[in-house]
Amino acid sequence: MNKYLLLIIISFFSLAGRAVGYEIVVLKSSTSKINQQIQNIFIDEFDKRSPQRGLKSIQPNQMTEVVITRGDEEGCASKIQSIHPDLILALGAQALKIALLVPDIPVVHLLVIRPVTITDTIRPVTGVSLSVPPKVQLDEMTRYFPEVKRVGLVYDPKRSSKIIEQLQAARPDLEFITLPTENISEVPELIHSLRGKVDFLWMLPDLTATNQMTIQSYVLFSIRNKIPLLTFSQKLLTHGATIAVTFDTDEMAKQAAALAIDMLFHPVGAEQTALVDPPVKTIINHTMTAKLGISIADRKEADE
Repeated sequence: MNKYLLLIIISFFSLAGRAVGYEIVVLKSSTSKINQQIQNIFIDEFDKRSPQRGLKSIQPNQMTEVVITRGDEEGCASKIQSIHPDLILALGAQALKIALLVPDIPVVHLLVIRPVTITDTIRPVTGVSLSVPPKVQLDEMTRYFPEVKRVGLVYDPKRSSKIIEQLQAARPDLEFITLPTENISEVPELIHSLRGKVDFLWMLPDLTATNQMTIQSYVLFSIRNKIPLLTFSQKLLTHGATIAVTFDTDEMAKQAAALAIDMLFHPVGAEQTALVDPPVKTIINHTMTAKLGISIADRKEADE
């Protein structure tokens, strides 16, 4: 009997030794509120989704936070390499660049603008884009404003030509009046020239067309002509935009956790590296819709 008990104990500890969680490094440039919120949601979602190795829950997943020290990028990379993590979660462009200095470790990234200019083809790298596809924005726009037929926008060809190229294919049922410029000073007059030609105005994430010097021109056009204004940022609703279709950072963190699980349990080659579209949220500025004297569809579904 004692022999059997001894075998059971030995077997238990043998399994327990293999029941380790995953080691994840969270790499970020600051301890900002948004970074901390995303990190917490990611960790919680990762723990919910990850199967344990061996006996369940004997050893939980380990998360190590590494905050980047300016001027010591190589030191940060060396520190991460010494940890030997299973995966790196990189928050921001600087974090992604440093993560790629660590060889042979899969990387999931968030909060990176144009990650394709940073990522390599050496190891699996995946992440959630910050860009909401034009079709998604337009679909949300017509969901709440189904009468819209003509959409006006100002853009810089050097910055936003790809977006413009996608419009007709994305929504062939809509007419787009697109006005190009590379000069910030021309933007207010171009917006004014849309009077009587459009029934919706779209503010693009284009630094030439949308900036502190031009925001007021968009809002004034919207108010004076009773035309709704679509924007890409929730903050711009406080300036007078009517509707914002933007990425949902909480859901992005959960999506990143799902990507991490997939990378760890279904390893792929670097050639299968992917960038996924972000989950979105739509927020309506009901103060502005009242001011413009317009009504919206699906009021119950819109965030306020």
